[in-house]
Amino acid sequence: MFVIFINDFPVAVTSTTKIFADDTKLFRAIRGPEDREKLQNDLNQLVKWSERWQLGFSENKCEVFHLGNSNQEHIYDMNGTTLDIIHAEKDLGVTVDEDLKFHTHIANAVNKASGMLGLIRKTFTLPDETTVPRLFTAMVRLHLEYGNVIWHPRYRGDKLEVEKVQRKATKLIPSISHLPHEDRLKFLKLSSLDFRRRRGDMIDLFKIMNGMDRLDPHNFFIFPPNNNTRGHSKKVFMGLCRLDLRRSAFSQRTIHDWNYLPELVLSCASLNSFN
Repeated sequence: MFVIFINDFPVAVTSTTKIFADDTKLFRAIRGPEDREKLQNDLNQLVKWSERWQLGFSENKCEVFHLGNSNQEHIYDMNGTTLDIIHAEKDLGVTVDEDLKFHTHIANAVNKASGMLGLIRKTFTLPDETTVPRLFTAMVRLHLEYGNVIWHPRYRGDKLEVEKVQRKATKLIPSISHLPHEDRLKFLKLSSLDFRRRRGDMIDLFKIMNGMDRLDPHNFFIFPPNNNTRGHSKKVFMGLCRLDLRRSAFSQRTIHDWNYLPELVLSCASLNSFN
C-alpha cells in the first residue's frame, strides 16, 4: 500500500484547479494576451511539478475546452505536445458543450432512457398500472433527471424530447393509452418531468439557503438590504440578464418559484419536511 500526496498541486499554479480522483481541470478567464501567457505558464509549471514528483502527465490525453462566443481558441502546449481542442466534454456524467446549450447531453440521456424503456416493453408482455410506474421510476427516469440542475433544458424542443419518453411509457398500459397525457399521469400518480425539475431546483435552493451544501448563497443570489419585503423573509432579487443563457441559469430561473413559496414551507426545520 502506498500514498501519493498531491496537496501542493494547486499551489504550483495561479489558475483555478479542480481535482477529482485522477482527473484534473485547470481553467482561467482569458481576457487578453496576459491571461493566455499565464495559462500557458501554469501548464509549464504543472510539467515541472510532475517531473519533480515523478508523476508524469499523459499529454496525449490532455485537451483544451474553449467557452464563450468571443473566444479566440488560442493553442496551448504541454511538455512540447500541442493540446487538442475539443467542443464537448463529459464531466461526472454530464456532457458540457462549448455553447452551454446541452443539446448533446439531452440527446444522449433521451437515447439511454428510450433504450431502457424499449427493454421493458420487450420483457413485460402485459404491462399494467402497477408495474409500469415502478419500472419507469426505477430504471428509466433516472437517466432523464441525473444532473438536471446543471443541464436544465431551456429550449422547447429539448423539453418535449425529454417528456416524450414518459409519454411513451404511460402509453404502454392498454387500458389508458387512449387518454390524454395529463390524464394518464394523474391516473398513474406521476408528475411531469418539467414539474419535477422545478421541484428539484427548489430542493437544491433550500439546501443552499440553509447551509446544507458547502456553497455560499451570496455567490448565487442578490439579497435585499432588509427584510421589509412582501411575502416571506428569504426573498431574493432578480438580476438583470442580457443573455438568455444567463436567464436560464440556476441562480436566475429559480428566483420566481422561490419567492412565491409560502413562509410556512421555507421555515421547515429539515429537508425531509421541505420535501
